Order: sequence, then structure tokens, then C-alpha cells
Amino acid sequence: MKHNFYIPFLLFLIISLKTFASDPGRNYGCVIQGSPARLYFSYSKDGNPYNWGPNNKTSDGLYHIYNNNSSNYEIYNDTEANGYHCGVINSKFGEYNQVGEVCFVSSGGSYLQGDLATYSVNNSAYCGTNSLPIDNYAVILLLLMGVGGFFYIREYGVGFFDLTSEVK
Repeated sequence: MKHNFYIPFLLFLIISLKTFASDPGRNYGCVIQGSPARLYFSYSKDGNPYNWGPNNKTSDGLYHIYNNNSSNYEIYNDTEANGYHCGVINSKFGEYNQVGEVCFVSSGGSYLQGDLATYSVNNSAYCGTNSLPIDNYAVILLLLMGVGGFFYIREYGVGFFDLTSEVK
């Protein structure tokens, strides 16, 4: 039956939209103060560790949780220093701004409380021009491939998994 194809496609679309809807977005991270302060940018999930606090939650009542087992950026807070430092977030150049929400970083079964912030790093005026990584556009590429694949399968079927005919 031709309509059997639409059910998995719609389920995939709904699951994909829910996954991307929870992520606060590109160039967001969780700042953990320390010496030096660090910004963790690998989003993990939304949750409420230890049923913590009544305020600063996302629209669905949860907090953004980031993973500390991934890459992170040091926040260079020396506003007196001269020059730009590549590979770190330079607070002197306004490369991060706290957005007024609490976030958490998971750390070996426990959580560190931090502040949600937007950030930029490696200003091309100081660190040279690097080509943008492809993973920044992965969502767009997946969407385009999905739409193209949908129309291809609709027109030609999928070979030995022909969804346009019934099994006899």
C-alpha cells in the first residue's frame, strides 16, 4: 500500500522536530565559573537535576543540560591584557553574554550549576579566515536530503523494497 510509507516518515519528522526544539541553539553554552571559567557547548538534554529550584526554567519547566566530557572553551577574562587570544573566548572583546538562565553541566553522575550564555570564538579578523565546519549546516543538509529522498522514493520506489505495490 502506498500510504504505509507516510507513517514512518511522519513519525521521523515529529521525533526530529522534538529533538531540535529542545536544544537552545547554536552558539549557546553553559558557563561554569572557576579559574579559569569554562563554557561547555555540547548540549545533552533538558532535565531538572535533583528537582532543583523554581526559577529560570525553559518553557517546558526544565533546564538545559550540557555534557562536560566534550570540548569546551576557556573564557579569557583578563580585560587589561593587550591583544586577542585565538582558541579561547575573549571577554574583553564581548565574545560571550549571559542570557539570565540557569543551566547545568553533567559531570560524572553529578551536576555543576552554571549560567546559560551565547558565545563566539576565533574572530576571523584576528585568527585568520577558516572555512566553516560542515556540522553547522547538518540540519539543513539532512532536511534537503530528506525532501529529495521523499520525492525520489515517491517517483521511483526503493528497488527491492517497492512501497508502491502490495505483497502477494
